[in-house]
Amino acid sequence: MNYLKFIKKTKLILMGILIFLSSFNGVLLSGIIVYAGSLNQTSSFSDVLRFGAISILGWSAIYISNYYLEVTEASITKDINVKIKQGYFREQYLFSEMVKDYSSIISVLSNDLRLIEENYFRQIFEIISSILLFIVSLSFMLYLNFLVSIIFIVLSALPIIVPVFMKKMLSNSANEYSNSNAEYTHIIKEIFNGFKTLKSYSVTKEIISLSDKKLDKLEDSTFNLKRSEVLSKLVAVLISGFCFLVPLVVGCYFVIYHKSLSFSELIGIFLANDKVLGPIQSIAYSLNKINTTKDLRKPFLKYLSGEKNFVDAEHDNNGLYTSSIDEIHMKDVVYSITPENKLSIDFSFKSPFRVLLTGTSGSGKTTILNLINGSLKPQKGYVNLLSHGKKSSDSIPTVDQTPYIFDTTIRENVTLFQNEYFSDDQIIEVLKKVNLYEELEKIDILNYQCGENGSNLSGGQKQKIALARALIRNNKVYLFDEISANLDNDNSNSIHDILFNLGISFIEVSHHYDLNDKRYTDIYKLENGTLFKIK
Repeated sequence: MNYLKFIKKTKLILMGILIFLSSFNGVLLSGIIVYAGSLNQTSSFSDVLRFGAISILGWSAIYISNYYLEVTEASITKDINVKIKQGYFREQYLFSEMVKDYSSIISVLSNDLRLIEENYFRQIFEIISSILLFIVSLSFMLYLNFLVSIIFIVLSALPIIVPVFMKKMLSNSANEYSNSNAEYTHIIKEIFNGFKTLKSYSVTKEIISLSDKKLDKLEDSTFNLKRSEVLSKLVAVLISGFCFLVPLVVGCYFVIYHKSLSFSELIGIFLANDKVLGPIQSIAYSLNKINTTKDLRKPFLKYLSGEKNFVDAEHDNNGLYTSSIDEIHMKDVVYSITPENKLSIDFSFKSPFRVLLTGTSGSGKTTILNLINGSLKPQKGYVNLLSHGKKSSDSIPTVDQTPYIFDTTIRENVTLFQNEYFSDDQIIEVLKKVNLYEELEKIDILNYQCGENGSNLSGGQKQKIALARALIRNNKVYLFDEISANLDNDNSNSIHDILFNLGISFIEVSHHYDLNDKRYTDIYKLENGTLFKIK
């Protein structure tokens, strides 16, 4: 259990102490009964008060220990959950360049990890508690009377093995019922699927007979299954009664004739006996639950064992990210979109540039942008991004036609939750640059709630927020992918006027363009996997 190393030792020590104290819960009532049996007519009033005080204090101490045990267990479980979920989330976010299916990630966080918590970590605590409960209860019983305790334990264990002998009978009855039910439902399905055919040939007597035959077989198997279950219960109850009464009779014999056992001690043994066998069954149950998580838990325990530092994200670009890239070079780049559509790209751009890439749908324009920003890797050739003549590992921010708008404020959508790096004045300034401030200035614009995926914004406003979040970081080069595809002409023209007035360098992919727009430095058309300069 080296994955518990990260938990504070004081918590683990406290957990051990509380489990030990709580294990006396198994003999609490037995001890009180035995103590009460020691009182008699010669006992003084102070003896009775002492009995009451000790019983109340013992009861309170054990159940208060139970409370703090559950609280401590919940605290340790919380620490484990945080460690695992942090590690899993950061691995998915930091160590992947592909867009993830959020539903599978949510399923893991809310379902798989909850199952590991319930069926693994909680069962470990349960096993430790059960072992100590077994030891304390068994020791108490043997202390009261060794022989009678052994008789109680041995005979009380017999009902546990009853299901082993009844298992075959119950299994056969259940299989018979299952097969009969399948046959009956199958014939009903066949009859009504072929209803038209059967009716057209006036087949009645045979169909009713066939249905009745399968129904009788089903109901007979249902009756046999019920009878087997009742018989199993009867055998279990009879054996349980025998195993309950025989040790009680033996105990009474020792009380009356041997005088080596008091009646209160006999009752104490009887009450503690359940706390000896119960933990054994509980341990077996917990081990079975733990086994159900064997394959499920393996990928997640690495986050606890320190195999890889998923929790610390110091290696990532923490803080404000600003790219200083000013040159893009694609040399002998080859990438197959499909066997029939292979890109072969060669070009270089150095700031300042405003390049338009156009072409038919599916020709590979967006693929070129993904090769530039690193989302895709070329199969041949290379993509070099330079900053002041030197190779850079920075990436180029990309704005596409359907920017994701988070369900939060405009401020956090622009800063992408990096509020500490931008003043309100800076945010307002960039909103003015993209002409969004004027549209929403009558409201508290920075705290305006955008809604889920920008439901409170128009398409043009979403694009302006996407531009603002890119521009506020003062990058030199940007990639724009069909940013005006979902906009009307007015909004499209407005967005392009903003881009050209900012003095930035960019590569834009678009279906709709004006060949006479002199603001573009270059216009290329992608055709048959090759870029052709048309302006």
